[in-house]
This record gives sequence, C-alpha cells and structure tokens, in this order.
Amino acid sequence: AQAEQIYRQVLSQQPQQVEALNLLGVIACQYGRLDEGIALYRKALALQPGFTLARENLCLALAKRGKQLTDEAIATYTQIVTFEPQNIPAYENLGSLLVSQNKLDEALSYYQQGLVVQPDNPRLLNNTGAVLQQQGKTKLAIGYHRRALAIQPNY
Repeated sequence: AQAEQIYRQVLSQQPQQVEALNLLGVIACQYGRLDEGIALYRKALALQPGFTLARENLCLALAKRGKQLTDEAIATYTQIVTFEPQNIPAYENLGSLLVSQNKLDEALSYYQQGLVVQPDNPRLLNNTGAVLQQQGKTKLAIGYHRRALAIQPNY
C-alpha cells in the first residue's frame, strides 16, 4: 500500500514516468486488479514502446486475464522476441502459450529459436522435447530430454 502511494505521488508530478506506471501495474496485478494493471502497462508502452519489462508484465497479465486475451499476449511476446532476441523467458512463455492453444509447430519454432540463442538452456530443451513427444516424435523428444538432464540432472 505504501509503495503504491509513492508511485502515485511520482506520477502526479511526472505523469509520463514509465517505470512508475510499470510498477503500479505490478502492484495492481498482485492485488488482482488485472484490468488496471493492463491499462497501466499499456500506458507505459504507449510512452516508451521499447520498454521490454512493461511488455513482459503486460503479457503475464493478459495471460492471467483469460483466454480472450491470450492472442494479444502471444502477439506481445512475439514483439518482445523481435525487439530483444536474447530474451530467453520470452521464448519460453511464448512457446507455452502456443502449446496451450495446441499450436505445436509454432511453439516448437520459438523454442528452437531460443535454443539458437542459448543452446544449453534446460527449460527450452525440455519444452522442445515435450512438444516433439506430443507430435509423436519420440526418438527426437528423448534426445532433447537427455540433453536437458545432462545439463541439469535434477530437472
């Protein structure tokens, strides 16, 4: 509650302070006020479109908000990997959203793009293996799972 008051005070003096907008969005979402959080993230992004952290927070809030906003979350994560191709969590989250919509080929593509950036990422290796398993490509899937376990044995 105190942090929220501080950020609101900052915004009363500097209404275009994108960090304060983003952090107020985080607080709103933590308290279950997803629509308010989404509006704050969108406002921050309107002021600074390249603000990746606000874009990531928007994606998380959209995904929590429900199915009707999942397409927007997917589009937003796609923007993140375009603006910031080194952002591994964006590939992971984008792939997971696509899997939840049974868009396995697209999910696999993003997991593999993430592996180009970070070839030894056990989460990406495991997720790639899981998608391949769902596609019936068991031998390939086992190879990815083995690589993930070799890197992180208790994964």
